[in-house]
Amino acid sequence: RIYNAVDKRTAKIFNRKEFEILMLPLFEFHYGDGKDSLISESHLISFELCTYEELKLINRICSKVNAVLKSYFERRGVILAELDCFLGKAEEKIYMVGGFSPKSLKIIPQEMNNKAVNPYKITTPAQLRKYTDHLFKLTST
Repeated sequence: RIYNAVDKRTAKIFNRKEFEILMLPLFEFHYGDGKDSLISESHLISFELCTYEELKLINRICSKVNAVLKSYFERRGVILAELDCFLGKAEEKIYMVGGFSPKSLKIIPQEMNNKAVNPYKITTPAQLRKYTDHLFKLTST
């Protein structure tokens, strides 16, 4: 997971404002789908989930994907707050798996207001539909 803006959990830990733009992206590694899936780079190496060289490649891939998408959305007047990249390994190669969806992209307006759909608080199908429509409009221009 890549953060370009401070999320609620990070805001609480570091006493920052939610949605504050970060000077550098914040990278998190998750293993599995559970709520407590956050792991460190040391976990990846120690448990031989990847080598140090593969970890450098993973970071490079994610950095480039983030840079391209962040720039793409900035040109459309919104901020890529959070991005989930799913990676896998097959035949000694690292692959980006899955695609991007409203669940894996958190886009926020330059100035958060009550009219904007907060992608962190989508609880109803109608809110998800509104957010999805918003993403489609952004990507079709």
